[in-house]
Amino acid sequence: MAPTGLATIAAMVPLDDFEVLKIADLNVRDLDDTQLRNSDIIFTSTMTIQEDSHNDVIDRAHFYGKKVAAGGPFPSSYPERNSKADYIITGEGEAVIKPFLEDLIKGVAKREYSETDMIAARRHSVGLTKTGRVDITYTPIPRWDLVDMSNYLCAAVQFSRGCPFNCDFCDITKLYGREPRTKTPQQMIGEFEALRNAGHKGHLFLVDDNFIGNKENVRQLLLYLRAWQERNHFPFYLFTEASIDLAWQENRGLLEDMVQAGFCEVFVGIENTDADALRKMRKGQNLRMPLGESVRVMQNAGLAVMGGFIFGSDGSKPDTAEKMFDFIQENGIVVPMIGLLGAIKGTALYNRLQAEGRLIRDLKGDDTNTHNSSFNFKTELPEDFLLDRYTWLLESLFDDTNYYNRCRVLDRNRGNHRRPTRFTVKDASLAFLRSLREQLFSRGAIQYIKYLAETAVYRPRDFVHAVGNAIKLNHYKQMTQQYVAKQKQKKNLVVAASI
Repeated sequence: MAPTGLATIAAMVPLDDFEVLKIADLNVRDLDDTQLRNSDIIFTSTMTIQEDSHNDVIDRAHFYGKKVAAGGPFPSSYPERNSKADYIITGEGEAVIKPFLEDLIKGVAKREYSETDMIAARRHSVGLTKTGRVDITYTPIPRWDLVDMSNYLCAAVQFSRGCPFNCDFCDITKLYGREPRTKTPQQMIGEFEALRNAGHKGHLFLVDDNFIGNKENVRQLLLYLRAWQERNHFPFYLFTEASIDLAWQENRGLLEDMVQAGFCEVFVGIENTDADALRKMRKGQNLRMPLGESVRVMQNAGLAVMGGFIFGSDGSKPDTAEKMFDFIQENGIVVPMIGLLGAIKGTALYNRLQAEGRLIRDLKGDDTNTHNSSFNFKTELPEDFLLDRYTWLLESLFDDTNYYNRCRVLDRNRGNHRRPTRFTVKDASLAFLRSLREQLFSRGAIQYIKYLAETAVYRPRDFVHAVGNAIKLNHYKQMTQQYVAKQKQKKNLVVAASI
């Protein structure tokens, strides 16, 4: 996915005073020392998972005598762990970048610049909403000219920030507040045009914290978006993340409008199938109607549902893993994203666990990897038991038979929807041939052949999508196997130490 955050920050830099060089995305290729030597100052945007890599970039920049300004979610949540950075920029960039660069040019830049301080000092250059948050109608279109879009399957744009809910484990409301602020429909059409002009076509992720947080503004956007997609022959295959109230009766019109505008998938925070656990995590919106019914409503409308699940939360029962597995299988959630619960600094969960004396440590980069290997707090159920059941759950979900059975359930449940338009016959053929090479003689090959053959005969329009599902499974299996091997090695080390 292309680095929208840095491309947006780059658009805030005044070109009269600075030349912004090409964005270096370490997810795509290694950082070239030439890029560091040719720069005067390095801007980084970092999540907690990238902490070690971030420190390495700072060390390399300092080797060449260059200063580093660190921003993004990691410095915003843990400024004290960014001691190596020369400048720390926290909060939303629209309120901070301009005053920082003004001071930098004058030679009087301070070490830390926060959104809160700049607003309090009235140095912000953008308007504010009624709750004192940045008005993102001032946010510029990202500098896609600084990104090689051919490196990415997917691009990302942002329509809103903030979420009206207040789940105890989530830091979104800490970072962006509970007022869902949106851009205007005209702004968004400008962003879609900019991406299309940059040569991107196909998958486009609306990276909102909760796309339907401000329902009235979403309805207005969808009117413009559908018309633009129709005029341009639907160049974008859209997906986003939303709360489960998208399935409620009063929001069915909104759901249909999303599908008509070209949305094909939605990520939903289901979190747990146990009512007690959902209540403890303040996830009351997930209790209004049966979770399985909510998933099917969205699927019937035409959306594939990706589900987020949290393992190890308070209120969970010993059979939580089995219940999660059954729910995911029965409801055709092909891509379940399951992670061990981590208490993030500043959240209600973190504060409660700290008050109860159950917090062990702050999260580190390794804790926020694809699959954690431990908890950063004392769990209600024994940790070894939870880790064992978590491993079982991952292995079971990404077993070939179980995975392809979920694909079949989704195919039966899913209503009319658009297919990705990016891929040519040549692209699809190459993907299929590579998939054959990787999976035809692997474990699970029989299930692989059976699923693709069924799709080719009964749902030929979905064959490219089926190949994509098979490729995803190959990736998920590799990640699961790596995690299982790591857990076994960890157990062996514990046994060796005890001996």
